[in-house]
Amino acid sequence: KNKKVGGGGGVLQLKVRPGAMQFKGMIAKKKDVLREQVEFELGEQIELMLQFGNSDRFGNVIPLPHTEAMIADSVLECKWIHQDVAVPLQLLQLSVTAAGVAVRGVHLSLLGKHQFQIKFLSQVFVTTVQVVSGMPHSLQWIGDGRAHVLRQWRWGGKARLLNKHGQPAIFSKGDFPVIGVQLVPSQRLANQGGLALGVKLSEQAGSIKGCSLADAHTTTLVQELEIFHIETSVPACKGEYRLQAKVEGQSGALACDSATICLGLPLDPSSWDQYDLAENIRLSGVEVPDNVLMDEFGDAVSGKDLVESSGRGKALLLLIECLLQDKKFANRKDKDDALARLKQVADGIIEKCTLAKLGKGKFKSSVAKCISESDLSLEAEPFDKGGTSEIIKGDLEGQSVAVKVPMFRERGLKVGDDTAEMMKEVERELTVTKACSHQHVVSILGLMVGPGRIGIVMEHCDTSLAKHIQAHVATLQLNWAELVRYLMDGAAGLHFIHTCKKTTHGDVKPDNLLIRQGRLKISHLGFAT
Repeated sequence: KNKKVGGGGGVLQLKVRPGAMQFKGMIAKKKDVLREQVEFELGEQIELMLQFGNSDRFGNVIPLPHTEAMIADSVLECKWIHQDVAVPLQLLQLSVTAAGVAVRGVHLSLLGKHQFQIKFLSQVFVTTVQVVSGMPHSLQWIGDGRAHVLRQWRWGGKARLLNKHGQPAIFSKGDFPVIGVQLVPSQRLANQGGLALGVKLSEQAGSIKGCSLADAHTTTLVQELEIFHIETSVPACKGEYRLQAKVEGQSGALACDSATICLGLPLDPSSWDQYDLAENIRLSGVEVPDNVLMDEFGDAVSGKDLVESSGRGKALLLLIECLLQDKKFANRKDKDDALARLKQVADGIIEKCTLAKLGKGKFKSSVAKCISESDLSLEAEPFDKGGTSEIIKGDLEGQSVAVKVPMFRERGLKVGDDTAEMMKEVERELTVTKACSHQHVVSILGLMVGPGRIGIVMEHCDTSLAKHIQAHVATLQLNWAELVRYLMDGAAGLHFIHTCKKTTHGDVKPDNLLIRQGRLKISHLGFAT
């Protein structure tokens, strides 16, 4: 401060303050814990601590306390580095404590090594931590559980293992823990013990939402568990259950969703008692006067009685006998409507029985989705027939389809007699055709399951090469340019099957080369190897 005195001279007053604060280091730690920590679990909150040095670079002691605003103005840069990608840390909270400045708000959602770098004035601090998945703490369901008849799952669903911070507990396949899961019955099912469940691990790539790294670095491994109860020869009681899970070698049970799991009727109608059958019919919208179905002789009718009545025709007659024998109708239409509903019930029960027997033959339902015959609007008569199958035209959600139905009955086989042998043929064709997906190979849409029969649902083609040639050769109107195009299409399809899929068709002939919208497609891979 200068003061002018007289004609010259003056006094200069200086105020000396401590220099900029200096920190002695930075550590990573948990909140409310002073010691340094180098390993954290996925989802755990990390706190970075800038440790006070209490002096400036000249050794002058700096008076405490400091304000967060003073420190925030001096923090020039905060970086998070993972897999050589650096991003700025934002929205951090600074808090002054007796030990130093706590930097909070760091949440990590990626496994592996992480590095943090903070620049405070002229000082640069770096610390490194390792993020691991942590031990399983809870089991989280993905979607709702359901029955899967072809897999013989009375009940099954998907779940994820979570650590205590609610993040996925991920392991390598070799280190994945052994998990015991069971359904524990409610108190009302006093005669039913716990039901052991199967557990199957599946892995896929997934992305992490809300991560500020580049997209290429936010891909992570997603592990899901398929948990299921396989139907046995003595089905479990239907009713309410809850889930229990435990990791082998770990004390205490896993926290599981508290939702009640309801087991419905057994998968195979032949195992339904008279009360189960009556319940199924009521669920179909048909009134059952008593608690059970009674035939004309006063005997109770079970699911086994209905299924063993040899086909849907006799099953329908038995239902009519039980439900309509004494019923009076006001007019013909009401009676016809009642008969139509009973026909649907009979078809549904026989279809369930077909599915259950296919499942017992260990059909791999992952090969193709199942399509009910009632959803296909099939024509009454086949439009083509081969040595082992017949082709029936149908409609699926507005799309014209062809269904290849194996003629097992003509070969002395029917569903249930030798399910494993029958499904081996169907499954081979489904598997090979789906694997050989190509523009010049007929597309497979699924597996038809109907009352007592199955079929392969394919895209519908206009004709076969054999029929096309036969229709034109008599009039000598063959279009050779068109035939060459068909030849090239077939060669391209066969090249793909032979070279790219290492598969031999085994039955190449004009009948198995189909034409759709002017292009040729290869079909009928039932003999492929």
